[in-house]
This record gives sequence, C-alpha cells and structure tokens, in this order.
Amino acid sequence: MAAAGPEQVAAALDQLDRVFEEVSGRAAERSDGDSGGGRTIAYLDCMRDLDLTLGPTVVDELRASLPPVLYASRWWCGRVFDRGTELLGRISHGRSGPLAPMLGELMGAGFGLWDQMGDEQRDLQRRWTSVVDGTTTAADAFAEWTPAWHGSTYHSADVQIAAASSDAVARGDFLVVLGDFHGGDNPLAQGLFGLRHPDPVEIMRRIATEIGPGVHLSPPRRGVVEMTARSWPMYPEGDVVVTSGDEPAPAGTRRISLDDVVVADGHVSDRAGTFRVPLAHFLFLPIFVASLRSFDPVGDGEGRAQIGRLVVRRACWSTPAGVLPAKPDELAAWARDRGLPRHVFARSPLERKPRYVDFESPSLRRQLVRFLARAREQVPDRPVEFTEMLPGPDEWWLQSDAGHHTSELRVVALDRTNK
Repeated sequence: MAAAGPEQVAAALDQLDRVFEEVSGRAAERSDGDSGGGRTIAYLDCMRDLDLTLGPTVVDELRASLPPVLYASRWWCGRVFDRGTELLGRISHGRSGPLAPMLGELMGAGFGLWDQMGDEQRDLQRRWTSVVDGTTTAADAFAEWTPAWHGSTYHSADVQIAAASSDAVARGDFLVVLGDFHGGDNPLAQGLFGLRHPDPVEIMRRIATEIGPGVHLSPPRRGVVEMTARSWPMYPEGDVVVTSGDEPAPAGTRRISLDDVVVADGHVSDRAGTFRVPLAHFLFLPIFVASLRSFDPVGDGEGRAQIGRLVVRRACWSTPAGVLPAKPDELAAWARDRGLPRHVFARSPLERKPRYVDFESPSLRRQLVRFLARAREQVPDRPVEFTEMLPGPDEWWLQSDAGHHTSELRVVALDRTNK
C-alpha cells in the first residue's frame, strides 16, 4: 500500500468492496443516509514518522490545570457507579439463574442512566463552580469520592494545543483545548491505538500491572455504542472474557461462554467457579457509557469555559432549526449579529457528526443550508448547535512540507490512590 499510487489504492478498495458484497450479500457501505457519507469496510490509515516532546511550559500547564477535571471525573464515576449498582441490584433482587435471559433488561437499564442523573449533575456543577471561583480546591471539593468499576483508575483527556507555531508554544503563547474526555477509561487499550503501539504486548502488560486482573463481558457489536475493529477493546493476557455464541476470545485470555454464566445474590459467576464478581462490576460497560455521556461539570452556557490556559469548553451557540436563514447569502449577517466567529462547526439535531462552516465562504454557506434542510423541515423546534473552531486556522502549530495541520494528543492519567 505504501508504494501504491492514489489510483491503485482506489482500485484496490473498489475491488475489496465487490468481493465483500459477493461473499456476504450485503452492501459494502453503511450509514449512507448520513450526510458525512457511507462508512466502508476498509480505509487507508497512515502514520506519520514523528516524535513529539512536550516541553516544560505545556507539561506545567497540564499539571496545574487538568487535575480539577480529573478530580471531578473520579467523583462523577463513583456517583454514577453507585446509582448503577443500586439500579441493577433492584432489578436482579430475588432472581437467580442463567444471566443471559436477564442481560438485555440489565444492560438497557444501565445505558438509560445517563439522563437520570439530574440531581447529581447539579451537585457536580455546584462543586465545580466552587473550584473555579477559588472558594475551595478541587481536591477538597471532590474529596467525597467512591470507587467505581474495574479500570476506573484511568481518566483520559484528548487535548489540542492552540498556538501559531512550536516557538509560540515554547514561549508560553498557547491554549490547551479539552476535547473528548473518557472518565474511568484508558482508550489506549482500543485496537485503534493498542495495535499501533510499538510493543502492544508491553502496553497490555503495563495495564495489567496497574489495574490488576479483570473479568470482562465482550461488548455487543450492535448496541447503544456500535463497536468496530477501531474501538474493540484489547485485554491483558490471563484476563477472563465472557463471549456469546461461537465468538472467539482474544489470544492469551480465558474464554468463558455466556451460557455458563449465572447470577445469584447480586454476584455473577461461571458454573466452573473460575470467577465471582459483583453484578455491577461485570456489567460496568453501560454504567461507564452513562457516566461518559452525562459528565458535564460546566453546565449550560454559551461562553468559553477556561481554567488557566486550559479551555474546558469551547464557546457555543444554539438556535432552533426553523429560525435559521434558509438563504445562504443571509447566513453571514445572521452569524455576525449573533456574535459567532467566522469559523465554526455546526451540528444538526438529526446528524451524529458536525460540519465545518466558514461564514465567509459562499460554497460552505450553501452546503450548510443543504445540511440543515432536513432538520428545518422535520424538527424545526430542535436546536442546531454551533461551536467555535478552536484551534483556529492560525493556531495550527504542527507543520510539514504540505503546510499546517490540526493535531490532537491523548493523555491518560492514572489515579494511584484508587486501588
């Protein structure tokens, strides 16, 4: 692949699609109704031969600004897990026998937790505000934390550095922008990252050392969170993996069939006695997803939220789909009147992914009108969300012969006090 030209790569991917359709009888694309285009069975993934060394200015900023988010995340994971433990315990109370017939009900209830945490969210945001305004420290505000699921000692932040150049970063002229945050998880153990590590065995060995042996229910491929090879978890050698049907377990792990797993007295075990763990620990995945979807320490608001140089939330705006101008030429003036910057990302209430918008570009304004047409017609009262582009085009410090590039760093923190 590396030596092939663009036309050869395109032809090879087309041939792969044809073979897949002949063998499987299914289309080689899915989600073709999404405006972002259909997902294919394979794509060309490239890695740049680049090493990055973060200097003291960035490391010191992360050391100063990121801990409040980490403390808040640890507290939140514990709160959601406590609620999840109570919920699953209530559903399974007085019931014993094979787990499989109860699995759908239990998993569904766990996934549904994310929008049932209103009181806890208000408590989270009250504590967060006390940290931001200097009333208390993050360690004190979130001191009353409780342990969560296996692996919740990890917390991962995706961050971007907004700076005009690497020299600007060295001078301290930068912002760190928080993107996706995975509380209670180490996403480096996903196939996308773990299999590209210079030594995948070593990284899994390190994870095993840090969090100990685990018992895992293999995630459903078609659930609330759709799993692909990119997101499929990797497991340390010796861990127990429970799978359904004839699905194999990863090499080096111990496979146990779901048919051999039973629940009794709030615990899950296999008939052979290989393991016995609390029900919520075994079914932590939906509770984790609920925690991930509901973690919002900042709360509602349009302005940028920032601690030191760390931007915790980009500035954002929303307006009902039916109120937006239907003519491309009117969008630029509308955006200026609302105080939107030139470069934003727009998210339709009917789409999973946002779309880049430059309000000074006639072609992108036309695309935005087409992008939002379905929402304007079908759900005119639901909001279209706009988020500032940060880093902006003049803040892409990473360069190559082809120009400037956006970049994102995945930071994984380990809570050594949570054992």
